[in-house]
Amino acid sequence: MGYGKAVRLRRKALGKTLEEVAERAQLSPNYLGRIENEQVSPSLGIASQVARALGVSTSALLGDDRPLRESAREQTVAYELQTLLNNMNEEARDALLVLARALKRRARRR
Repeated sequence: MGYGKAVRLRRKALGKTLEEVAERAQLSPNYLGRIENEQVSPSLGIASQVARALGVSTSALLGDDRPLRESAREQTVAYELQTLLNNMNEEARDALLVLARALKRRARRR
């Protein structure tokens, strides 16, 4: 996976817009979009700014993408769970917690 695709994957996993990440990285959204589409290759300094804006190391975006994909998936799941929890009443949250604990016990037995 190329650098631009890794940037896009991380950004989407965080649920951030192109504009939000560009602002944090002090770049124009247009330029960040060109990076994500692999139309330009940023300097190491710009790559570092983008990595900081995404909360990862520059090497995570430049190197092996397996940890990045796993991290992105974990963050996506965490975000979805948090959204669900925010929209549940207390009784539903308690029931979900009981279910999660049962699943954890089951996973340990395997």
